[in-house]
Amino acid sequence: MFKEEAVMREILCEVLYGDNMVEQKRISQILRVSIGLVNKTVARLEQIGAMSKTGRKYSVTAFKKVLLLWSSLRNLQRDIVYMTRVNLPVRKIERDLPDGSILSAYSALNYMFNEAPADYSEVWAYIPENILPEVKTRFPPNNLPSNLYILKSDTLLLENARRFSKGMSLVSVPQLYVDLWNIPSWYSKEYIALLEKKIAEIKDGILE
Repeated sequence: MFKEEAVMREILCEVLYGDNMVEQKRISQILRVSIGLVNKTVARLEQIGAMSKTGRKYSVTAFKKVLLLWSSLRNLQRDIVYMTRVNLPVRKIERDLPDGSILSAYSALNYMFNEAPADYSEVWAYIPENILPEVKTRFPPNNLPSNLYILKSDTLLLENARRFSKGMSLVSVPQLYVDLWNIPSWYSKEYIALLEKKIAEIKDGILE
């Protein structure tokens, strides 16, 4: 995942759970990235009418535009570091993932809101590189169609998950949206529709 995507994720999280104002210097410090990168990302969002300048800060004027731009840039397939077939119920697979795993996609929405619009048969999770060997031991490789997808994690994603998932081992809501948007399964659309409803409940009018 590119650092520009981490900047967009931080902007979306701060707006979803705070006010609509974003300060570039603060984002630069939180993510430990250059102020130039933050300014470049903000300028890109300003160009599409998703942000506007208010004094020294910027306000997010089109939350969904930011979500969709990031979704179009995200390359989920590139971040898959391991996949295999596991002949177990999805809940068992989720429970058997090692500590340090961060659930995304259908599992994350189900645990986050205790609701699922359709049954799901795939598990997607972000895994730090140091525990990938343990994942492979617990879920050995095979040549069958995969239903467990392991994504490359990074420090910024892990920190974001800790700050915005209320102590659960789940990705943040914006990360969840973008990941679902990039999964080709037919029922992804149903999960995105439910997630948009939940986002609107977190902050009324944010997707308008």
